[in-house]
Amino acid sequence: QIPLKVRLTHQETCILNHILTGQTIKQITSLLSTSRRNTEKYITRILDKVNVKKIKELKAEIESLVPKII
Repeated sequence: QIPLKVRLTHQETCILNHILTGQTIKQITSLLSTSRRNTEKYITRILDKVNVKKIKELKAEIESLVPKII
């Protein structure tokens, strides 16, 4: 379960938004004009802060917090 208060940097928030819209690491790297390694480091930090191991788990945790709109 996601900790109640998770503080993300601006760059982490941008990357998280891109992840949640289904973009790949390659696409995110290109959009943010950064290296793949840096993008992966940010993703690792996000996963650590949210206490999950995979992007798929991250998406599932966040989706469980957002009410479904019909």
